Amino acid sequence: MTASSSQFALGSAHLVADPAGALYWPQERLLIVADLHFEKGSAYAVRKVFLPPYDTGATL
Repeated sequence: MTASSSQFALGSAHLVADPAGALYWPQERLLIVADLHFEKGSAYAVRKVFLPPYDTGATL
């Protein structure tokens, strides 16, 4: 993890969150990586690049 990572507790678990989208749970030696693209379609549409119409509002 980087210097800008932040540690926090969730219940009895102590976790480390990295701004790149990774969450580390040292006690379990578990690394969770997210690659979420919230509103990606909307952001691309502003630039006239069109993706399938299933954006955050339609899928959550």
